Amino acid sequence: MLYLATHLREVKLKRYLRTKRGMRLIKLILAKSPVLIRILINPLYVESGEFKTLAKLSKFQQASPKAKVVYDMDGSFD
Repeated sequence: MLYLATHLREVKLKRYLRTKRGMRLIKLILAKSPVLIRILINPLYVESGEFKTLAKLSKFQQASPKAKVVYDMDGSFD
């Protein structure tokens, strides 16, 4: 994973289900991907706490200063 993470520029998580494991995966990707530009997250379903989740994700340590977390509520990215 560490070698792969050094080359990641974009990550798309489709039908993402917010779990502790999923949050740890995103945290790991952000922390270990120095050339990452963005993570696109499309949740499986939208819950009332999604904006809190996005705020939490935005606070994770990031290896790339350019990295952005994009939360796609309507599934428009493909």
